[in-house]
Amino acid sequence: MSNQEQLSESINKTKNIHFLIEENQQYREQALDLEKSLGSVANLENNLQNSHIVLQLNQNSVDHSLFLGQTYQSKHMLDKAIQQYLIYLQINPNNDLCYMNFGTASYEKGMVSESITQYFQCLKLNPKNDICFMNLSLAYQAKGMLEEAIKSYQKCLELNPTSDFFLFNLGSAYQEKNNLSESILSYKKCLLLNPKNNTYYLCLGNAYYEKKIRLNCLKSYFQSFRLNPSNKICVQNFRNLLCKIEQKLNLLVNRSNYLNHIYQNY
Repeated sequence: MSNQEQLSESINKTKNIHFLIEENQQYREQALDLEKSLGSVANLENNLQNSHIVLQLNQNSVDHSLFLGQTYQSKHMLDKAIQQYLIYLQINPNNDLCYMNFGTASYEKGMVSESITQYFQCLKLNPKNDICFMNLSLAYQAKGMLEEAIKSYQKCLELNPTSDFFLFNLGSAYQEKNNLSESILSYKKCLLLNPKNNTYYLCLGNAYYEKKIRLNCLKSYFQSFRLNPSNKICVQNFRNLLCKIEQKLNLLVNRSNYLNHIYQNY
């Protein structure tokens, strides 16, 4: 009987996940081989099934808990993902990636305060993790903690100063805080790094609109529309702005006609 057949027979004989792997080194090797094969499995359901088999065969291989947690999270099975991350961290509490995954799963589940706690744990272990700082910033922003979010975004940019995505989110936090000058500056820097992003032009236009700089707003909306004519939000904002400009022009014309009438009858 081949090694694979022996392994299959052993799985069929027991439903107990505490299978005596220590008693037979060859089964441990088979489990590791099975783990390596998971990366080539295209179907996520098969990944889950195979992950459970590996976990049943080797409870001490905690890396499987991390992998299984990531797999659950990719299917938005967040309670199960968090459970696997907790199992992993009991054995290996010094893995910054697991804390970050734990944080993102908590954030997706609406547990924003818990996500912040886990991001802090991640950053204690790896203070140069710019992605974790980004996630922390988003969590702060979701809680309305805009000063903290801005500082965290700035830390992202210290670690990765050429990221237009970090700059864009910094701009959105400034805009939400009604610091429109800094918001506009951030969006302009985004466009220096990525001049073909229609969303950046749209948000720049919105900031100009809030700051009542109508001409620059119109130019930004036009650039956004030029890059993506199918952007319905841009088209609607563009129309609204034109309507407001038309209303002001009509108001000025009416006022001019009124003053002219008074002058002629004076």
